[in-house]
Amino acid sequence: MLETQDLDRRTRRHLRSRREIIEAAWELARGEGIAGFSLRQLAARVGMKAPSLYQYFATKNDLYDAMFHDGYQQLQERLTSQEGLAPLTREEIKEEGRKFFDFCTEDPVRYALMCERPIPGFEPSAQSAALAEEVLHAQVYSMLANLGIRDQETIRLFLGITNGIVSQQIALNPGAQDWRPLMDRAIDLFLDHVEVA
Repeated sequence: MLETQDLDRRTRRHLRSRREIIEAAWELARGEGIAGFSLRQLAARVGMKAPSLYQYFATKNDLYDAMFHDGYQQLQERLTSQEGLAPLTREEIKEEGRKFFDFCTEDPVRYALMCERPIPGFEPSAQSAALAEEVLHAQVYSMLANLGIRDQETIRLFLGITNGIVSQQIALNPGAQDWRPLMDRAIDLFLDHVEVA
């Protein structure tokens, strides 16, 4: 029994330390750029020596993968799962679009890691890619399927429009919200196009 308690305590401590490292990595990425910080800087931030980080992440790409996964978990918590729900009204769809916009623009570094490819050679693991797909399915694909939209081309159009508005805000006027009203207009145009088609 005592051995099990010690193992549970070690596991909890390991998970807490791993969480602390991920949070510190996000902080460094916001200040130095997603690929701009070193593992030595990260270790110093959490009070470790750099080799100790390898107990938690075998490579820097493993750390990026954990950050990618963390970003999609945060998005999953922010948006409303649409699986099994009745179709949303136009206003509710626009509200989901505004939530997505706010989530992405409040942390451009997180958005870049999740939705762009800012790190040469980094690809999310199968587990993290599956979470990203699960979030997209629960939120976007299900929302559109509830409207009768199931073809991949139309779904990609929706994703391209909404991500494009976010990208333009971050690229042209980071920290502002002047592109946010365009999310509503873009969703209206999309829904009008789909309804007419």
